[in-house]
Amino acid sequence: MTGSELALLGLLAEGPRHAYELERVIEQRQMRAWTEIAFSSIYAALRRLEQRRLVHSTREASPRGPARRIYRLAPAGRTALCRAVEEALALPSSPPPPIL
Repeated sequence: MTGSELALLGLLAEGPRHAYELERVIEQRQMRAWTEIAFSSIYAALRRLEQRRLVHSTREASPRGPARRIYRLAPAGRTALCRAVEEALALPSSPPPPIL
């Protein structure tokens, strides 16, 4: 699982979101400082996650325009997220250099 996919699963574990909302949260939390997730890659990563049945989506009406695709974490996605987090925490890593 890529860092981008893991980040998206983590955000969707907090609750359902559409892609622009995911982008907004990524910006607000300055997640690009530690993960390689560009706005243009959010949709591709969500499609991959949906194909693997880790997330599912539905179209919901939007008061400001066309319907939006809302993504939700699937049970298999929660399991995959937990495993990926456990694996990441089990691997020792050195802290980033102070200059960063």
